[in-house]
Amino acid sequence: MHPSIFFTALTLISATFTTAAPINRRALSLRSYNQMSISSGVGGSAEARAKAIWSQGLNLSNLAAISDADLAILKVERSNAESAETEAFNPAISAASGAEKEALQVGKIANKVLKLTGLSQVR
Repeated sequence: MHPSIFFTALTLISATFTTAAPINRRALSLRSYNQMSISSGVGGSAEARAKAIWSQGLNLSNLAAISDADLAILKVERSNAESAETEAFNPAISAASGAEKEALQVGKIANKVLKLTGLSQVR
C-alpha cells in the first residue's frame, strides 16, 4: 500500500471515530442558594419541590450521562444547601421563639430535604 493512501485511510478512519464519539456538554450553570431554595412557603411539598430543583436541565433517568462539569456544579449546590442549614437556619432557630421559630424549623426541614435529595444525586 502506498504511504499516502495509508495516511489518508488512517486519517479518515480516525476522523470517523472522533466525530462518532458522544460530546459531553454541560447542561447546568451554577445557581446561588437563593435561586434554588425551597425553604419558604408552606411545608409538606418539600420532596416534590426538591426533585424539581435538582432535575432542572438534567435527564435523571440516565445519571451516567451527566457530565463531570455538571456533577461538579451539583456538588457545589448541595454543599451550599448544607451551609444554609448550619450557618443560617441553626443560629436563626436558636435565636427565635414562638411562631417564628416554628416557621424557621419548617424551612430547615425543607432545606434538609433539598440537601439530601441533592446528596443522593451526587454520590
